[in-house]
Amino acid sequence: MTTHTAVATPATPMAMSVENAARHCGLGRSSLYNAIAAGKLIATRAGRRTLVRMENLDAWLRSLDAPPAAKILPNRPIVAKTQRTQS
Repeated sequence: MTTHTAVATPATPMAMSVENAARHCGLGRSSLYNAIAAGKLIATRAGRRTLVRMENLDAWLRSLDAPPAAKILPNRPIVAKTQRTQS
């Protein structure tokens, strides 16, 4: 009697190419490549392929929903603008 062992395959892959990752989240490839170049999305290389791990893609997508950080403005006096009147 022969027994066969099945190899478990994940429903979602651990990593995707940039093209597949862009298609997966509904964005263009250039959006992902720009995020990678800016250091906002972490990618890895496997030979000549650029791969994006799903956990990094999820973290980047979550960061897009986050409200922007509050800007700290220098302490400046508020000056009212005056209207010019024509003579």
